[in-house]
Amino acid sequence: MAAALPVVLFSGVLESQVRRGEPVQELFGELNESLCRTLDSRTFVCFTLGELDPANRVLRLSNGGCPYPYHYEASMGRIVEIQVDAYPLGVRANTEYPVAETQLQPGDRIIFCSDGIPEADNDAGDQFGYDRTEATILQACKEDLSAEATIDHLLAEVAAFKGDAPQSDDMTCVVLRVEG
Repeated sequence: MAAALPVVLFSGVLESQVRRGEPVQELFGELNESLCRTLDSRTFVCFTLGELDPANRVLRLSNGGCPYPYHYEASMGRIVEIQVDAYPLGVRANTEYPVAETQLQPGDRIIFCSDGIPEADNDAGDQFGYDRTEATILQACKEDLSAEATIDHLLAEVAAFKGDAPQSDDMTCVVLRVEG
């Protein structure tokens, strides 16, 4: 129950701020200030938000403490991380939240993963890892899997790796696929 209260609070603050239609950078700043005022000093929110301009195929993204999203550049056949850093929301007032702007092309994909995927442990205590996460995503993209199939492929690889080890964190993945 204690963990649910910050989620409910954040959800309400987020909805209120999004309705105002502010750019990503301002939205993050205001969310952070609201959470700094209302959460205790040991509670914070990791959050990534992207704003997609579909007409120009531009993604503007800010990140507060989450793993970097992956950008599959179809024309180059490679994965790059969209590296944008800042404290999680609610950690420190007046934090600057930079925005990364990424030009997208047909066939590109943006993949968001929670840290529960690369940090999934097997019975030996080994982690799936960020390198294996990236390689698994790259394989799915090169095979031109759908967004849903890319998620299924990644989660199946993690499940095979961890075997019977208990799941210790959420495993969330979102895939944005740019069509021609």
